[in-house]
Amino acid sequence: MPFSFSFSSEQFANLIAGKRLSLTADKFTPLSPDKFWSAFDDYLTLQQALSGHPDVILETGDNQPANGVGATIRFEYANSITRETLIIYEPQKRIWKIKLPEANSIFSFYEPIPLI
Repeated sequence: MPFSFSFSSEQFANLIAGKRLSLTADKFTPLSPDKFWSAFDDYLTLQQALSGHPDVILETGDNQPANGVGATIRFEYANSITRETLIIYEPQKRIWKIKLPEANSIFSFYEPIPLI
């Protein structure tokens, strides 16, 4: 995976409960846009490759898809279970959006802003 996301504890040390946090990351990658976005074709594999998620598993059952839109992954983060569901994937527009279906010890709401 040519890119990764990681955060230091100093970035979160002075947060006040209930405040909204926004983080934008710009990093040059020597890949074409098509090559970069091809990593998003496989939701589970992409999530397993992200730093801080070594134990990602796909939740199955209840008619959940095996991968792609509607799929939910689960992993441990900051001593709590985190679930993320892929809700939008539009490769032509290069939009990939996930949501937290339930709060965890870090986030009560999380919504990435798509780059258009």
